[in-house]
Amino acid sequence: MGNTPSKKDLEPVFASVAAEYDAGFALDLQKQVVKANAADVSSSNTLISPLIVAAALAMVGAGAKGKTLDQIHDCLKCPKGEAMHKYFYQIKTGVLKNEEEDGPVVGFVNGLWLETSLQLQRQFEAVMKKRYGTDPTVADFHFKAEEERRIMNHWASRITGGRIQDMLPLGSVDHDTKLILANSLSFRGAWQNRFLPEETIFEDFHLLDGTTVSVPFMTSSKEHYIESFGSYKILKLPYFQGQDQRSFSMYFLLPDAADGLEQIEEQLDPKTLTTQLSSIQKQKVGKLRLPKFRIAPGYKLKGALQILGLNIPFSEVADFSEMVQHPKAEESEKPSNAKEPYLSDVFHKCFLEVSEAGSEAPVAAGTANHVVDVLAKDSPTVDFVADHPFLFFLREERTGVFLFTGRLTNPSLPE
Repeated sequence: MGNTPSKKDLEPVFASVAAEYDAGFALDLQKQVVKANAADVSSSNTLISPLIVAAALAMVGAGAKGKTLDQIHDCLKCPKGEAMHKYFYQIKTGVLKNEEEDGPVVGFVNGLWLETSLQLQRQFEAVMKKRYGTDPTVADFHFKAEEERRIMNHWASRITGGRIQDMLPLGSVDHDTKLILANSLSFRGAWQNRFLPEETIFEDFHLLDGTTVSVPFMTSSKEHYIESFGSYKILKLPYFQGQDQRSFSMYFLLPDAADGLEQIEEQLDPKTLTTQLSSIQKQKVGKLRLPKFRIAPGYKLKGALQILGLNIPFSEVADFSEMVQHPKAEESEKPSNAKEPYLSDVFHKCFLEVSEAGSEAPVAAGTANHVVDVLAKDSPTVDFVADHPFLFFLREERTGVFLFTGRLTNPSLPE
């Protein structure tokens, strides 16, 4: 069995960037995704995996140079050169690779497809195999765009056990497509201390527009990791670890005010967040209410990434000459305008379900790990009633890496 890298194991590449880089990019990207979907009430719940988006862009970075590469580094706030690829290799093999059957299961998929008229550079192909375990795929976008789209969607569905459907939406691939970057992530884990289904109750959840919806709330009166930080509280729910070297937890950040979510989102900074998540202690609970929910959104991230400074890779002046060679007109049967390839878009889709057992946890997954904590009998109790919009984060504890970030504004919305 391999070992999950800790912050110490990943020095100097990891320690200097893990906490603030990962949380910084996570918060920045989520803010932009929220703003991009603000007008669509049906998509007010958000779920993204900043880690996987960053890893996919780093893959593209292996084929970029000049200002194109500089913008990728600046946007991701990660190490430059080979250090960037080493960093993501360690995360892929240490955090996203399943090694034990009784621990959480991560479904990870990313891919890169190039038009058949383009030829890969050998060095780029070598980095893909060595650092990302990925073989770039050649696709006939010019003559078989829709067929290629269906093949890619089937590939993503198969690798994620059917949890990710239609990763690339209809119309996202056409005869002008030259390069497609797509990725997905799913997670399944059982809580260390499960909620009892018979204690789940229906109560009102207060929406941002002042109305309410009746939804099922998980309840508990056990000790839990809860801490108050001024205008909000954070609840930490660890996942059952078993023999897994990895240690995952989900955090729920609940504003004190029912309409306080947007203010918290604007004020939250990566250094404060990572410090707070690491300082939460177990306390006696008076009243705990957490809604069940299921989210599986899909996004086109081009606009959000452009706002974060990633403009050149999506333009015709992008330099991906380290990725592909120019096609020779006499060797290609397809019409060519000799333009350099550039990113068309970044398609991103995740799946997450939170229930009494855990996150998308099957009935047979794991057993509760009973931990005895000595708490003073007269110590005060703390309530955590998540009956209004909140943020959530899923993090691997040893490395500090965020797998998911999201916001829940309406648990009654379909996935």
